[in-house]
Amino acid sequence: MGFINEPIPRNMMRPYKIPNYREVTPGRWTIDKERNIFLFHYWKDIDPPHIDYFAFYWNDICFKAVMLSSFIDGYTIKWTLMSLDQADHKEKSINKQDVLNDLREAFMVYGVSGYRFPTPNSIPRPSTKVIISF
Repeated sequence: MGFINEPIPRNMMRPYKIPNYREVTPGRWTIDKERNIFLFHYWKDIDPPHIDYFAFYWNDICFKAVMLSSFIDGYTIKWTLMSLDQADHKEKSINKQDVLNDLREAFMVYGVSGYRFPTPNSIPRPSTKVIISF
């Protein structure tokens, strides 16, 4: 099926503990439902450079992804991975390359802000190009 951006139905909303941060109840996510892999934004550092913090749940393991976003023009966003920390279940053996491949795939769908369609005041457009730099 692949990743899609969608709001989380109220009856499915629940808090997720972000290690070394706090609990966050996301209202939307980028999810591959068949594989139960999902990504959601939980914080943004508005001081330049603009750093975005994401929780990436992969095989029931929470990864904290710290991303730098930069707009190249009004139609292109570039995501650069600053760090990817396995936040829990450190005893589980994982293939980091598989995690990175799925994270790339999720960000291609996430685009600018994780919305399927642009809203009147948002930058995302169907023609937005996404560059993944990791």
